[in-house]
Amino acid sequence: MKDILQEFLRRTPVFIVLLGIILFLVGVAGEISISSFTFSISSNLGQIATTILGIILCGIGIFSLFREQDPKEKNKPLQDDLYGILLTQEQVFSQSESFVKRMHDANEICLVGITFVQFLMTFREPLTSAISGGARLRIMLIDPDSTAARLLVENSEMESNFANDVKRSLEYLSLIAKYSQNNGHERVNIKLVNWIPSSSLILFDPYKENGVARVTVYPPCYNTSVSRRAHFELTHEKDSYWYEIFVDQYERLWKQGKEYSISIGSDIPLVKPN
Repeated sequence: MKDILQEFLRRTPVFIVLLGIILFLVGVAGEISISSFTFSISSNLGQIATTILGIILCGIGIFSLFREQDPKEKNKPLQDDLYGILLTQEQVFSQSESFVKRMHDANEICLVGITFVQFLMTFREPLTSAISGGARLRIMLIDPDSTAARLLVENSEMESNFANDVKRSLEYLSLIAKYSQNNGHERVNIKLVNWIPSSSLILFDPYKENGVARVTVYPPCYNTSVSRRAHFELTHEKDSYWYEIFVDQYERLWKQGKEYSISIGSDIPLVKPN
């Protein structure tokens, strides 16, 4: 109910002002007539209450109008303390403290992307800590032996090291599984897909009310640096329609993926996370 009221106030300030003016006039005059219909307020107390309510609604409506026109309010989503809307990759990673907290508090972390090598390199330690604490990690990467991988390499100069990046990501995941405590390796699930995702996706607790989705959009031509990709955030609570679409798309792709069994043996060149 609170969210519905907030949405109404945000989208209809003009109507709120008009309603406030009508109530104010009714309160002052004591009655209103529309064609053959007449509404009157018999008591002075009722008139006073109606007048005050009209003034309050006018104030709320006018405040909402000024708020919509305030550039600071328009840009407020850019200052969200987790990611924000349409941030560069540098801005996203510069807010790593909030990102790590989100990771630490999650019971499930779901990822899908091209290689995720930079992400895994940057957040290997907090991921290990989260899994040790009981979190489950599900991640999908492009199968380096797939048709999708061949098309990506053939049409993208910047992805000439694609196969090596996937290999490095799998090694990072092996490290994470190896050093996750409380049988954490059993909660690291990897799938390889024959598909080029249109965006990378990070989901925190996708089926909880406080679930969050971070989306990174790949431009139509993938030959772009990481810093030139748009990022935005969806929450289960505020953006349920689009949020659920992205979660559903993740699960559909997960069903199509090929399971990859990680090795945590001594044959992997391991470097224990600091």
